[in-house]
Formats: sequence, C-alpha cells, structure tokens
Amino acid sequence: MGIKLEVGSGQEHSLLNLSNIAIKARLFCSDFGALLKVLIHIEFRSEGKFSMDCGNKGNDDIGSILNHASLLMKNSEFDEAIQTLERAIDRYPCNRGLWEQVIACNIELKKPKQAIIALDRMLSIEPNQSQVWADKAFLHLLLSEVDEGIAALENSLGLYPRNASGWQLLAMAYMGGEEWDRAASALEKAIQLNPNSGIIWYNYAACKFIMGENQEAIAAAEYSFSLNPGLEQYADDWIDFARDERSMNISLDSFMASAG
Repeated sequence: MGIKLEVGSGQEHSLLNLSNIAIKARLFCSDFGALLKVLIHIEFRSEGKFSMDCGNKGNDDIGSILNHASLLMKNSEFDEAIQTLERAIDRYPCNRGLWEQVIACNIELKKPKQAIIALDRMLSIEPNQSQVWADKAFLHLLLSEVDEGIAALENSLGLYPRNASGWQLLAMAYMGGEEWDRAASALEKAIQLNPNSGIIWYNYAACKFIMGENQEAIAAAEYSFSLNPGLEQYADDWIDFARDERSMNISLDSFMASAG
C-alpha cells in the first residue's frame, strides 16, 4: 500500500515501514545534523546557563573551554573538540554545556550511538529533562531501535505532556509496530495540543484508514486539506478508495433498510 506519512519536514515517508523510512537511509548523509534539528527541534547550545554543575566552581574556566570547543566545531575539527570537552568533563563531570557540545560533535561526526551515550550520562545526572529524553528517543528511532525510542518518548511525555511534536513522533513509532489504536490515541493528544496542524490531522486520517474507519479517515483528511492544501497530494493513492468504500457501504445500508 502506498500511503504516505507527512512528518513536517517537507518529505514523505512510508506509513507502514517506519523502521526503514527515508530518514534512516540518510542517517550518514552530510546533512544529518540539520535533518535532526528540523524534525525534532534539537538545539545544542554552546553558551548560556547550565544547571548541572554538581557544586563545581570554575564557571569562567568552563566558559573558556566551551568557547574553544565552539571554535574547533566551526572549523569542523570535531574530534579535537571532543578531546577538549572530555578533558573538561574529567574536572566538571556534571556540566550540562560540556555534554551538550559532546552530543553536537557526535551528531556532526554521524555517530548517533555515541550521542546516545552522552545523552544517557546527562540523564543519569538530571533525569527530569523532557527534551533530553525526546532527543534520545529520536536518535533511537533513527537507528530502528523502536522499543528504546518509545520508552524514551514515554518518559519525555510523562515529564512534559504538552509536547504535540512528541505525541506525533510517538504515534509514528507505534505505527511502525502496527499498534494502530495506540497511534490514533497519541495523535488525538497531539491534535488537542495543536488543533490547527494539518500534518497531524493528515497522519490521524491515514491511521484511521489503516484501521478501517473510513468515515473518520475521510473527515480528518478533508479537514487536514482545509488547513494545508498541499497535503492532498499525499492522499491520492488511498483517499479515493476510502470514499468509494464509504459510498458502497452507504448504498448497501440503504438497500438493506429498504428491503427490511
């Protein structure tokens, strides 16, 4: 079946095969970091206030280290930046800014597993960081580690349930495992938080179509088109089928009623 799922990046992905979506195929492409930031809105910060100091002093020293690492990163010297950051982490193991730059470097080096290790370290220090859990979840999903991705997303949403993008990503993960009821439920939560998102409504429509609930699918799809007309192109290969089947069911119901 050629149903398409829109994830908000302007690209289309197969609804029925999340583990092999185009994102995975591009995991080691040159714009992997940019792709990550677009889809999950990850922002790796090189300056600002960092909360995980564990009582360590030396903020001026940390600032200098972060600035030096940032310069190395701007020159694409990511391995050297990681070495600089790791030496600093030996002294300031709980500093969030250091870990965030390590994660950013590993993403630029296309080493998502190393980025996950750094995210795990951040979570071991400060486990109540919803966005860190979400970033970890997305990396797991990119690696087709769906169970780990779902678990991390559930932790993220448990801490901050008002994240519509998180619910949508969780729905896509459920779709990958053909858990349609759970996917629909997650999308309903996303719709409650962001009712004017045509993309979320379209994904909900596609999910309902797979579940065989054609009337709900058509209604959701048509509403998504009213919000974002460009989405209609993704439904060309299933919306007509859903409409025809609905018409057939209505005709059959009318016939049975008249025969009774």
